[in-house]
Amino acid sequence: MHNIIGFYNHYNSGDIFESREFVRDIMEMCPAKEYVYYTNQSDRILLDIDKLTVVSGVPENLGMRVPSVSDIENKNVYINTWIGRDSRYVLPGFSCTLEKLYEMYNDILAGLGWSGLSREPIDYLTTIDYSKFDIARIDKYIGRNLGKRMVFVSNGQVHSQQAKNFDMSYLIERLAYAFPDRIFFVTSPVNTPCHNVINANLLTDMTSTSNLNELSYLSTFCDVIIGRNSGPQVFSWTKENCFSDKINITFSYNSNCKHFVHHTDIKMKRLWSNATCVKKTFDFISKEI
Repeated sequence: MHNIIGFYNHYNSGDIFESREFVRDIMEMCPAKEYVYYTNQSDRILLDIDKLTVVSGVPENLGMRVPSVSDIENKNVYINTWIGRDSRYVLPGFSCTLEKLYEMYNDILAGLGWSGLSREPIDYLTTIDYSKFDIARIDKYIGRNLGKRMVFVSNGQVHSQQAKNFDMSYLIERLAYAFPDRIFFVTSPVNTPCHNVINANLLTDMTSTSNLNELSYLSTFCDVIIGRNSGPQVFSWTKENCFSDKINITFSYNSNCKHFVHHTDIKMKRLWSNATCVKKTFDFISKEI
């Protein structure tokens, strides 16, 4: 038995989210006295995974470009969960996908002399235990608006290279005027008089270090999810959403980035466009909602 099986990731919240179910499976497969995840992001991202200690900051000895680090003397192993450490796992357009992550983790486990992953790729879509998060205000708002159709828009700044940071404010306002019976939840504030555009952050605890899981919960009530393969949109790609009738629309440079699930069959309708101007993005979305 190992003393510590550690996981680490130097990069963004989405990268950590996409590792969730792989980490959980490795924890079940490989006995250890302690499981630790080192990250430069908020520890709240992984708050609902039992028996996992999240540590703020990645130790210097855990290399960014290596698959794993073994401390044989102390019976510790540390697994690098960042897909970008090796370009062979990243598709054109800087696309990070479920299928290639599955390949990466199996390669890491083989390199350690361990058994491979125990499930099929599609089984590594994650489920979040939302009861561990601050969802009371969301429940209250949804309860007051039962029966209304809702759209989730991840309109914040993109912190990766998958998409252009075009301003979505006027697009959102046009959509809100065109579809007054819909509620549009935005993840970054929009200055608009439209009553049906709601700053989703106001339904969460804005003093917390991260509300991405709360925003993910809000997405479960929405018929359409729109974004740029970053932040809250990535956190909406849970198992439950992916196997629902929801429509996912992604604007990115490359079609490989339209969804975390690249080619495996799921129920969610996955749509993609490389448009960035208001007219083209508006026309593309309007056909679907």
